[in-house]
Amino acid sequence: MKDLCIYMKSLFIISILSIVFSNEIIAQTKNNTIPDGTFYLVRHGEKDTGANPVLSKLGNLRAGDLYRLLKDKKIGKIYFTQYRRTMITGDSLRLYTNTDTVRYKADAKGDDIVNKLLSEKVGQNILIIGHSNTIPAIVRRLGVPDFKPEEIPDNEYDNLYIVTIKDNKASVEKLKYGKASQ
Repeated sequence: MKDLCIYMKSLFIISILSIVFSNEIIAQTKNNTIPDGTFYLVRHGEKDTGANPVLSKLGNLRAGDLYRLLKDKKIGKIYFTQYRRTMITGDSLRLYTNTDTVRYKADAKGDDIVNKLLSEKVGQNILIIGHSNTIPAIVRRLGVPDFKPEEIPDNEYDNLYIVTIKDNKASVEKLKYGKASQ
């Protein structure tokens, strides 16, 4: 009898857990599609030194190059991380085009940025400014699962990744912008 009670309790717990997790999976898949749009992804410009550094002189020049490159692309929102260097990289574009910004938490899986994109239902041209260890994951999470590299080298700041999503199909193009990284 005691074994039967343990069995029944275990079965009950497993049933409850499967209901909870299946509802969570259903909720995730219903709204787990990022709308069609063009996503411009860059790493922040060259940084100064310190705990939460601003941009160096080269980084400020690169931020200006980014502005000149994207000023006519009708960027609807700029996403940047909690670090000053990402915000400053997009400041010229934000200020001169009066573009809304959204702060997201930098994480190596791209969870926070994707959750923000899904919750806001963006479907326009978006600029995402990240880090050498976050950009590849974000590209993959936007729908390009086989995108490489795992991490962008520390000395590369001149990469521009353009992810285009159309009819739930994503493609990525890698370009260079501004002065070549040193």
